[in-house]
Amino acid sequence: MTMKNLVVVMGLGLAAAAYGQNVISAKAGLVQYIEGRVLLEGNPLEIKYTQFPQVHDNQVLKTEAGRAEVLLSHASFLRLGEDSSFRMVSSSLTDTRLEVLGGAVLIEVAELPKESQMSATFNGRTVSFRRNGLYRFDSDPAVFRVYEGEAVLGDGRESLTLRKGHMVSLDSQVLVARHFEAKAGDELYRWASNRDSYLSMASVASARSIRDSGMSWLSGGMYFNPWYGMYTYVPMSGAFFSPFGFGYWSPGQVMYAYYPSFGGGGTGRTSGGGKYTGSKHYDSNLGYNVGSRGTTYTGTSSGNSSTSSGAVSARGGGDAGGRGASSGGGRH
Repeated sequence: MTMKNLVVVMGLGLAAAAYGQNVISAKAGLVQYIEGRVLLEGNPLEIKYTQFPQVHDNQVLKTEAGRAEVLLSHASFLRLGEDSSFRMVSSSLTDTRLEVLGGAVLIEVAELPKESQMSATFNGRTVSFRRNGLYRFDSDPAVFRVYEGEAVLGDGRESLTLRKGHMVSLDSQVLVARHFEAKAGDELYRWASNRDSYLSMASVASARSIRDSGMSWLSGGMYFNPWYGMYTYVPMSGAFFSPFGFGYWSPGQVMYAYYPSFGGGGTGRTSGGGKYTGSKHYDSNLGYNVGSRGTTYTGTSSGNSSTSSGAVSARGGGDAGGRGASSGGGRH
């Protein structure tokens, strides 16, 4: 796939779709995927190829027997469960604000630059998202959960900081954090995880296209991948893993997603039966978790070597839990 087939969007849906294609509004609130019946301002939505509805300020997006995925600022996604709704208060990329009206809402913050802020109000209380992570609002009962990350909840009188594995009842007069099992998930959680896996695959394909084009890559951004029919995120450098455990790769590192470099002169894909070991860490300069190039593989490979180096893209294994296989069959 050449760059003529790849719509480049800097930030979230930023301008300049390449080679004369339609310009995308530089706002948060692009509805890129729906299932079932979804309404915008009471009107049923339909998504056509490369034509995505926009939730403008003060507009309400509502699901009935359906679900929806909305792009927020930078590499962040809002996912609505069935019979759920939210109002877009401010679609600014640097100050994204929304109001959860009801139902179940998952917000995945994959990258939040220092100069940007994102918040949501629900039941008269405001949640400010402070770190990359995975957050959830439910209205029955009214609860806010932090699967991963950090958020500050307040109502003008008191505030409470919540971190991974903690929740708070929004019906209570007093804010009290309680622990919950962050690895447990329902249908919405599993659906969001599946969506994240597709975004990860589209990210790898997009990063490879950018790399193969010879384009100089100076910043991360959202891109439209025509093969997958969706926008995805490609980081500036390195690789990071989402709260669901899926990898996103930069053009400079995407070769490690498929072809680890084996020690002892061996090259090629892993043939299975081995195990990857290594860790990821938060890079404060980039603003997201990055994979270590010191990751090692023990087992067999088509290059007849027992070890390899290089970061490996694998499903599962993230802080939100889950097990999965690498492209060669190893576990991460």
